Amino acid sequence: HANGDLATFTLTDALIGPPKAVFVNAMQEPVHVNWVGSDKSERQVITNLSPDHESTPLDTFHGHIFVAYDEKRTFRTEFTVVKRHGTEVFRIQGYDGVARAMTQFVNSHPSDVIHINYIDDITKEEHSVIRNLPPNESSDILTAFRGHRFVAFNEARTFRKIFTHQGPLGLVESHTVTAGEL
Repeated sequence: HANGDLATFTLTDALIGPPKAVFVNAMQEPVHVNWVGSDKSERQVITNLSPDHESTPLDTFHGHIFVAYDEKRTFRTEFTVVKRHGTEVFRIQGYDGVARAMTQFVNSHPSDVIHINYIDDITKEEHSVIRNLPPNESSDILTAFRGHRFVAFNEARTFRKIFTHQGPLGLVESHTVTAGEL
């Protein structure tokens, strides 16, 4: 733009539109998905999914709660939309309770203590979640959501590494800070 020309940008729905939810049935039996009202009661069934199928993208909103269950209600999993834009994919695996993803950090450096901050997706501010993780030790398990970003750094702040949580619900995703990264 050497001659003062103006650049034109078009924002897409992925950036400014409402979020969408997609449900994936990872079970070997049919499941049902209901949306939950503000009074916490289950409302209408929004989709019935055959084994190994996924729903079409559904319009939703940040904070919207859904529940998934099988025909006999042997499990009931609660999902909460955390995205404000884009598509959030929820895997139904028969987990009973609130579907949470978990993350853990491992400091494999032989001598440096590390710290972990959570990066707020909207404000980009960092919030301390783990202070002084000793060398060769693991952190406590933290609740996270797919897409949550964390940053690891040492006391001298001579390195900084960002980790994005991608783990499935109900399982622990482990992030290792290796000695070569410090």
